Amino acid sequence: MPGQLPADFFRRIDDDDDEVFYSAPRLVVHLNEGGFAKVGGIVIHNLNRAARSST
Repeated sequence: MPGQLPADFFRRIDDDDDEVFYSAPRLVVHLNEGGFAKVGGIVIHNLNRAARSST
């Protein structure tokens, strides 16, 4: 199949137990500042629209 990934593509770089990595809580942001601002604007817009339609 064209575009197949090499056999070792998903090989782990770190063979340590995952429990060690996940033992401490982590805050992860998956959006950059622009994306975060855009999503926040959409949420505010929708909340305002919902508040207006409920009165």
